[in-house]
Order: sequence, then C-alpha cells, then structure tokens
Amino acid sequence: MNIKLIANPASCRGKFSRYRDAIMGKLSAAGEVSVSETRKSGDFPHLASLLRERKYDTVVIAGGDGTVNDVANAVFTGGFSVPVGIIPVGAGNLFSDCAEIPHDPLAACDVILRGRTRKIDAGRIMSGSEERYFLLMLGMGFDARGAELMDRRKKWRKVIGSFATHILVGMEEMFTYEPPLLSVKSDGCSYEGYHLIISNGKLHAGGVRIAPSAEMDDGFLDASLFEEKAKMKTVRYLMDIITGVHPKGRGVKAFRSEKIKVSSDVDKIVVQTDGEAFRATLPFEVQVMPGLLSLIVP
Repeated sequence: MNIKLIANPASCRGKFSRYRDAIMGKLSAAGEVSVSETRKSGDFPHLASLLRERKYDTVVIAGGDGTVNDVANAVFTGGFSVPVGIIPVGAGNLFSDCAEIPHDPLAACDVILRGRTRKIDAGRIMSGSEERYFLLMLGMGFDARGAELMDRRKKWRKVIGSFATHILVGMEEMFTYEPPLLSVKSDGCSYEGYHLIISNGKLHAGGVRIAPSAEMDDGFLDASLFEEKAKMKTVRYLMDIITGVHPKGRGVKAFRSEKIKVSSDVDKIVVQTDGEAFRATLPFEVQVMPGLLSLIVP
C-alpha cells in the first residue's frame, strides 16, 4: 500500500512533530509512507501537485479542521478518487468529532489501518469559474467576520490564549462590523437576512450544535439565516449559539436544501469555510455534493 501523509507542522503548536515517529511506525506497518508538510493555508494547487507525484492508495491528513479542508479541496479540485484518513492533531478538530475519529494520534492510526470507508457529503461554492469546497460549514456575516479577525489576531492567541482572544474579537466585531443584506434563494423561495450559516455537519465552532438535525451523508445542507441586523439582536444570536440553544423561530429562518443561491448589493463578502476565512465574489451558489469524500472511520 502506498500512503501519502500530509501534515501541518504548525498545528496545535507542533503536535504532529511530537508524534511523528510513532505515527510513522504505525502507518509503515501497512506499506510505504511518503510525508509532506503544508506550507500555508489555502494552497490547493501545491497540495494537488503532491498528490500527483504517484498513485496513492490512501491519503492521510495530520492536522486540524483547516488542514483537512485544504487537503480535501486539493483532492476534489484535482479529481482524485482515494480514501482519506485523518489524524486529528489540530487546535480544532470538529470534523473528526463529527466522524467519531479518536483524538489520540495512535488510536487514529489504528482507525486508518483497520477502519471502514464511509461516503461523506461536501458543500461546493461556485462563484463564476471559481470553486471551493467545505466539509463542515460555510458562514457569512458575523460568523465569517469573526473567523477573519481571529486569523488576523494569531499573535494575541499565543499571548492571552484562544478563549480571551475570542472574547476580544467578539467585542471588536460588535462595535465595527456592519454586515450587508443578503438575498438567499432556495427551492423556489426567497429570503433576506444579514448572517447565514450553511451546515453539512452538526457541530460549529466550540462544538455548538448549530444544526442539530444535520447529517454528513444525507444529501442535504442545513441553513440558518439570521434575519435581523440590530447589534443587540446579533448579541442574542451569539449567546444562543454559545449556550447551545438552537435559535430557530427567534428571527432565524432555518431550512434544508440541496442548492442555495446568495447575492447582495456588494461585490465581495467575507466567507468562512470550516473556519478558514476568505473573500468571495457575489453572487455565488452553494450546492451539496453527495458522497464526494471517501472517509476512513471507526
């Protein structure tokens, strides 16, 4: 068996490096292992080029949700059809939690060696000729702006920690961010709101169940559109999410769909996919891609 292991050396302050020898010992028992490290977030062409080096039987990702998203995008955009295993060594491992993959790196290796393959849906964003994929969620509005600010405040996290940084970023966002009005169309219905979260899995940031009925293999995306702009309403939305209360029916439109179209009176908007923020051109379309990922699970 030929295994390609792609690792993020920066994840969780170098956790992969601490387990590297033990991981290699486990995986090498199944065949030849080729190791590469990620260079930067969103570098899909580079990751795809690594997968073209030879025909691999399995791709293993060692990192957190951001690394999983990057490699999955390289697999999908590169047209590779290969089982994917995950060793969750990142600061955030929500996707692994949804798939019930153990956090212990060596136990995760055992899953890769002895587990089964499960077909997992992905979400695809199409903006003109550009495409991008997500496995957990897509967010616009306060959700995406928060992810963008967290990325900019990486130095804060090293000094004061992640929780305190989240609090400060939330305060900064509350006083400075003015979200654009979003026009959302799905299954012949039209909606308007200021914050939109489209979920493929149950879990959101912090392990909150923003979409408790979502399943990663049901062929649907679960959307929550927050309809009001007032800052105190946004505070209420955030508190509902943080405390685990699903805000359906409180100024929130919840619906399920296979395809969602988003437009606005602005040309660009901040979007986050699986916690990674970027600028997207509007309008764009979000569509579920059933069974696109072959994931190795327990």
